[in-house]
Amino acid sequence: MPVMPALHCVSFSAQPKTHLPSSQTFPSSAPQKKASALSQMPIAQPPNKEFHVAPLELNHENTSRFIHKLMAHAEALLNTSQNSPRQEKPTIYISLHCLGGSNAEKQRLLQIMETIKEKGITLEIYADTAQSAGAEILANGSPGHRFISPRGSVLIHESRYNLPRELSPKFAFDFLQIGNYLNHFNQLTCQNLVEKSQGKLSERLLQEKISRGADWHMTPEEAVTYGIADAVKPLPLGQ
Repeated sequence: MPVMPALHCVSFSAQPKTHLPSSQTFPSSAPQKKASALSQMPIAQPPNKEFHVAPLELNHENTSRFIHKLMAHAEALLNTSQNSPRQEKPTIYISLHCLGGSNAEKQRLLQIMETIKEKGITLEIYADTAQSAGAEILANGSPGHRFISPRGSVLIHESRYNLPRELSPKFAFDFLQIGNYLNHFNQLTCQNLVEKSQGKLSERLLQEKISRGADWHMTPEEAVTYGIADAVKPLPLGQ
């Protein structure tokens, strides 16, 4: 029987705060003739963007709160576009620092993201940490609007489960059910990532990378190569 390792879940007492400065410049440490490397770095955030910060951990409470904010914003954008049509496509901006969480909550969030996109709204994601479930959230952003920071972290692995040290007869039966449960979510993950990669990631390669409980760590450039992200960009200011 294949080993069913545990899904990574990291709990935090508070969600990261989002700061949205309307404008900000970096002081140059050299004379005006030669700007510092930091001041020349392109910033990925045009003014007046409202960012929604994705949960660090996908549990029921955090995910429900995040979904509520996304749905409320989507409804407001649709109402605005109906009352005063504009040329630009409505966009929701997401700051992603996610370490994983519940499989069920991940699927719930992905379904809501698909619903929002089907309404004609762009989901633009700026990721710094996209691990486990976070990698799927990044991959499910709107095509051409999925960004990973130059120092970003992307991790893909199979669904995991913590096993007790001693297995009782009852748990042995339950473990079979757990195995079926995890296999179901592993199939969904594989199908989802392959589909969202737009032909850049094959099912065979993905299975080779994450089989037998292995972790697939990607550099930002690899995330773009395999279709998890569309481009490497610095995080917006304040994210």
